[in-house]
Amino acid sequence: KEFLGLSGDRLKAMRSEIQATADTYGKDFKETLEGVDTITSQWKVDAEEALRTMNDGFASGADLNGDMIDKIKQYAPAFHDAGMSAQQMVAVIQQTRSGIFSDKGLDAISKGSQRIREMSTATASSLDKIGISSKQVQADLESGSKTTFDVLKEVSQKIQTLPQDSQAVGEVMKDVFGK
Repeated sequence: KEFLGLSGDRLKAMRSEIQATADTYGKDFKETLEGVDTITSQWKVDAEEALRTMNDGFASGADLNGDMIDKIKQYAPAFHDAGMSAQQMVAVIQQTRSGIFSDKGLDAISKGSQRIREMSTATASSLDKIGISSKQVQADLESGSKTTFDVLKEVSQKIQTLPQDSQAVGEVMKDVFGK
């Protein structure tokens, strides 16, 4: 009740569903409940949708390394702030097992989102140097026409068109992604 705000039969049913998920995937009930609570609190969805998102992650192999719930708890605030949905976050976590993303990739998304939102002088300068207007980025973020995740995708696409060893790419990697 404390975590999910449910009571009565709805609480009993949800508790049983969370227990079934925990049992099915060899997880602790409390840990599974914490994952559901993290999703519900970050994305303001009901417990059923949060559990469905986690179950989809388990089914797609996002827990192959055994740490999906830990990653949900760790990265949910940053991914939510970046404008990603819970389903997108779990999809990115799922990709960590296949090598498309690594934990460092998750950190880079988190850090990049924060740096785009803060838009320091160094971040703005590095964006401008690769041909992405920092002023336009700020305007798009303020108007809501883009999320920080949209901007990170744009930056990623742009640097793929530039020479890897160029100073501009190096600066954007350091000033936006922290690497």
